[in-house]
Amino acid sequence: FFLMTFKIVAGIIKPIAPIITIIQISQMVWGLIVNAIAVGTFFTTGNCQIQSITVYAAIVMYASYFYLFGQLFLEAHGAAGKNKKKLARELSRKISEAVTASSEEVSKHLKVN
Repeated sequence: FFLMTFKIVAGIIKPIAPIITIIQISQMVWGLIVNAIAVGTFFTTGNCQIQSITVYAAIVMYASYFYLFGQLFLEAHGAAGKNKKKLARELSRKISEAVTASSEEVSKHLKVN
């Protein structure tokens, strides 16, 4: 989205933007899979060297980004009549709010424990 603000670059980036979003969604899926394996290994064998707060924060992060990037993809490709700039600003705001909320929750949990 940052590069899309430059009119010169926007024409080049626009055709590959869906591919970038799909790559980001797949990154979040693999992050969830890796963390699920870590949690499963930790609870079944106890041999995984993870800290619970780290893995739970990672799961929240990957899940929220998976949801947000998925929503971004669906809204961008399902909303042909919408104003694209308004959509980009709205989704960017949602992502920022989710990141802020996630980091606040982690900070609260760390202070409690």
